[in-house]
Amino acid sequence: MMACKAKATLAGAAVLLLGAGAAHAQSGDAAIAGEMRECRQLRDEAARIACYDTIPVGQDQGRGQGQGQGQGQPAGSPAASPAASPAPAPPPPAARAPAGFGAGQLPRPATSTPAEPDRITAQVAVAIEREPGIWLLTLEDGAQWAFVDSVPPSYDPPRRGKAVELLGTALGGYLMRYAGQRGIRVHRVR
Repeated sequence: MMACKAKATLAGAAVLLLGAGAAHAQSGDAAIAGEMRECRQLRDEAARIACYDTIPVGQDQGRGQGQGQGQGQPAGSPAASPAASPAPAPPPPAARAPAGFGAGQLPRPATSTPAEPDRITAQVAVAIEREPGIWLLTLEDGAQWAFVDSVPPSYDPPRRGKAVELLGTALGGYLMRYAGQRGIRVHRVR
């Protein structure tokens, strides 16, 4: 029973493959749409897949590249003449950076922006204690950095005109060092 079904499937696929050559001689999207409608009506999955596989997908898969010659088209027909060959395919679109949830973890395409340094030294313009142990520092270039964690009262906070060192960490965070004290986690506010 299974052998008969397999033979019938193969025979149906062979008929479709042989008959597809004449259908490919037609040009235009209407012919392709008609072929797809015919394939959609097949009940057997293997035959339907084989039918879809015979439909040309792009310009370089048979249409306009000499396939029409020797398949029942006269030598003077438009498909057989080199002047009637289709235009070359458009160039592929430029690579875009992935977007959406989790896109930050995907590799980004190379850009021409210079690499960010992994450490800088800057002068403090303004230091404000927002809450006990949490400081907001405004640097001379206008950048504002806030402490992520509270520091103990024994910590000597940066003062106006003093130099601080900002370091990038392995996981994308930042540390601030001041006057030989332990590094404090900070984040950029502005």
